[in-house]
Amino acid sequence: MNKDDPLSMYNYQSSAVQSLTKILQMQKKENWMLPVMNVTCLELRLLAVCAENTKTNKNMKPGEMLEKCADCLMGCFRVCACDNRSSDDDTKRWGMLALVNQLLKIYFRINKLHLCRPLIRAIESFPYKAHFALAQQITYKFFVGRKAMFDSDYKAGNKYLLKFTIIKFQLFFK
Repeated sequence: MNKDDPLSMYNYQSSAVQSLTKILQMQKKENWMLPVMNVTCLELRLLAVCAENTKTNKNMKPGEMLEKCADCLMGCFRVCACDNRSSDDDTKRWGMLALVNQLLKIYFRINKLHLCRPLIRAIESFPYKAHFALAQQITYKFFVGRKAMFDSDYKAGNKYLLKFTIIKFQLFFK
């Protein structure tokens, strides 16, 4: 960080996320590492955006760093999504929405909206999706509503964006 080299910082953070993915895979019936995963993955996305904006490496194509970041985040997502053996309280599936939100932000930024559909399906099939953190739900509804509008599905877009707006106003006036 002192050398102000976002590309190196990204590479180190990417290694940390890959190591964290392996640790999560080894933890069979525990999910206590999810907050660490959320923070580490958020920092990875932010560093990828920073590295993308500085363009220190001229050989990179636009969006290439963010695509690498998305691949890394998908590794964590797969570990979380495939955790079916744990109880409902200890499942790693509770980490899916935070990862989906990070991935949606990346896919909108690099204009690869077709990659959003499987992520949305995964969240919609989760039986306890109403129990995710409210901030995560708001972000998710906003991006799903935007995606629906891009797909010309105005009815679904209105539904998600209306829920997003109602929740936001309820929080504002509390």
